[in-house]
Amino acid sequence: MSKKILIISMCILCIGAGVSVFLLLQNKKDTEELPQASAQSGADEGMQNTVTYQGETYEYNTNLKNVLFLGVDKEADSVVGETVGRNGQADCILLMIMDQEAKETTLLQISRDSMTDVDIYGITGSYLATEHAQIALQYAYGESDSRSNWLMKNAVSHLLYEIPISSVMALTVDGIGEVTSAMGGVTLTVPKDYTSVDPSFAEGATLTLQGDLAERYVRYRDITVTGSNNDRMERQNQFIQAMFQQMQNINAAAYESILSSADPYLTTDMSAEELHHLKDYTIHQEIETVPGTAAPGEEHEEFTVDDQALYELILKLFYKKVD
Repeated sequence: MSKKILIISMCILCIGAGVSVFLLLQNKKDTEELPQASAQSGADEGMQNTVTYQGETYEYNTNLKNVLFLGVDKEADSVVGETVGRNGQADCILLMIMDQEAKETTLLQISRDSMTDVDIYGITGSYLATEHAQIALQYAYGESDSRSNWLMKNAVSHLLYEIPISSVMALTVDGIGEVTSAMGGVTLTVPKDYTSVDPSFAEGATLTLQGDLAERYVRYRDITVTGSNNDRMERQNQFIQAMFQQMQNINAAAYESILSSADPYLTTDMSAEELHHLKDYTIHQEIETVPGTAAPGEEHEEFTVDDQALYELILKLFYKKVD
């Protein structure tokens, strides 16, 4: 698979929705219990790469390189407190966990509505405050796309107990229609009744999605219905799997068309060498999801992360048990 095709496909999937450094978790006196610093905490305490949990010792897997992929809606303004953010929202947030020794990648999906610390900046880039809000809103407060990517990298790392993230890549929602059309569409079978999203999305229907229809399948949610983002994430997961199956046999002409279509909508800090090496990795079919519960908030839906379940998931994905 071409290196750039893989990158572009991961970004699309984020819309539909995508380091050899140490994971440093809070150093607490009682290592038998979940650290008091939750996924929403702002604490920045002493950290270590080896932790003990429920009588077992774990060491961070230094073979890992973590890359963040974002699907960005540029039309959505954000308001946290009294400050408006005008650079859009990260509607889809996907962490690509790359094991550089095994050459395998695990995908971790994070709900856009996850409640966490969001740093608020003014239009000149000056820091104003930190508020408890949906993580998707963090993107809005960068004065440029690259700055917004950097803010999201920090917010996601903090949500995941300071997991290190090496790079970020973002694709705006405006690009998904053109990119999927350049691919010739993505074929899948609708898993359950989504006719409320589009009449053609009937359960069991086999469709080739491209253009506006592909964008609708991976983007739409009913904001008046609690938990609707979970349905959208399920559709995004399915889209990811269908995409990778088709990308295995894509030809050079299709690659050039996809690259040309996606280029205006992409922002990344990855080097050419890093892009090259992404093609060496196989992607696990199963997609992990940050655990938690969705509920109505004062203005918008809020996803409260299950701290203990998240902590255990982090140990599973980023650590190795020490014998």
